[in-house]
Amino acid sequence: MQVTSDVSTIKCQLGKDATYSQVIRLYAVYQIAQGKKAEEVEAFYQISHKSVCNRVHRYNAEGLSGLVDRPRKGRPSRLSASEQEMIKQAVLNTPEQYGYHSATWTGAMV
Repeated sequence: MQVTSDVSTIKCQLGKDATYSQVIRLYAVYQIAQGKKAEEVEAFYQISHKSVCNRVHRYNAEGLSGLVDRPRKGRPSRLSASEQEMIKQAVLNTPEQYGYHSATWTGAMV
């Protein structure tokens, strides 16, 4: 039997499933509770020592809800709120209304 996708593709797909991520975090905590050394858990899950510690601390403090993904900050927008609103209003119209020869918007046109 052979897998046709590469490992990085599969790992990326697994990382997109919040339920999977939460179960893996819980299983790492479970292994620590069973007496496994942090170094073993780090190596098995390919995560840092800090990640293992964070998961255990969050589980101890918050239970299962502590292992749920938290919102992350993204890169700050370069556009002001008024500029963002102006773009939102513009893309509600077709590009043809602004002189472009296209029926749909592209990232480059925006």
